[in-house]
Amino acid sequence: MRKIKTYLILIEFALLRSLYIRSDLQRDVQLCSLLSDGRSTGNTKRQSNSYLDITNCQHNCYFVDTLKVEADVRSSFPINHFLIPAADGHNLALWRVSENVGPAVILTHGTFSNQRSCRGLAEHLATRGFSPWILEWRGHGASERPRNHAFTLEDVARFDLPAAFEAVQHAAGQERVFLIGHSGGGLAACMWIAKNPAEARQRLRGLVLMAAQATHAAPGFRQRILLQLINGYLSGRKTAPGHRIGIGPEAESARLMQQWCTWNLLREFRGRDGFGFIEALGHVDLPVLALAGAGDWFIAPPEGCEALASAFGSRDTTFYRCGKSDGFSEDYSHARLIISQPASREIWPLVEKWLSESGRNLKACSKCFS
Repeated sequence: MRKIKTYLILIEFALLRSLYIRSDLQRDVQLCSLLSDGRSTGNTKRQSNSYLDITNCQHNCYFVDTLKVEADVRSSFPINHFLIPAADGHNLALWRVSENVGPAVILTHGTFSNQRSCRGLAEHLATRGFSPWILEWRGHGASERPRNHAFTLEDVARFDLPAAFEAVQHAAGQERVFLIGHSGGGLAACMWIAKNPAEARQRLRGLVLMAAQATHAAPGFRQRILLQLINGYLSGRKTAPGHRIGIGPEAESARLMQQWCTWNLLREFRGRDGFGFIEALGHVDLPVLALAGAGDWFIAPPEGCEALASAFGSRDTTFYRCGKSDGFSEDYSHARLIISQPASREIWPLVEKWLSESGRNLKACSKCFS
């Protein structure tokens, strides 16, 4: 039994660490809030909720004071988080970055992660006049953890994203927002849009996908074997304990990760009911910016990211492969595409420029900043 247990632990370490390339993730997480043009004050500011009357709003949101932030994470903006209720009763953490009244932007993280992976980009956008908000899915960060971590990306798409839209649009007084999703956050966004195309056009000004794909992971034979082993290992488990072995700060739902593995093994992006997300996206005309890391060889290869972006029936779709041969400073990995010093210099400004140009090209509603 001892040998079997040791063997399983070794598999857990090798497979899950392979799934999410650690690289310089921890160092980059610590730096993420220091990268907004060097404007860090050295202190994390605290702010009351007087600027946002959301405590007794019609959506039953309630204010939660700023969480204690580690000393190595500094912010030049007052950052507060709120708990908002999803339609199925789970409470979700929604972080507001700055008091700006500019175009609202909702950012959401990927698997094994939380709001800290989006913090640097959010603060960069805040310095440019945008109003950034960061959504933490259920089971991550300050959001409520479902019993047994029994949820998938379909639950995130069905319940979590709509709750964020309602809360941000109500608080910001804007009928349309931008949405930025990294990795699994981008997939959840695509799933919601595919099932709600008309509502997506009403709610969204544009979509940014960063390292998001569902059909092209593990392109080589050996990598596909690894993906099959990961999928099998997760069977019968409640979580993929990424935080234990240093591949991310959060444990992830095993059911969610199995769903992702199955999509990529079958090369089909379908819901549990057989709904084809790729096919449905072909009927959606929405501005889309998609970025892929040239060094993201396992989780979100550029071919998969481009395939997802091109699935949209949009007249305005832009795709960037971010690597040295494409004019970037490095071949970006999965994590470094959103959280690294090089990303702060060339990826974040690229996203900000696209948001600004898309905002000018779209007719804003009477309540929107223009």
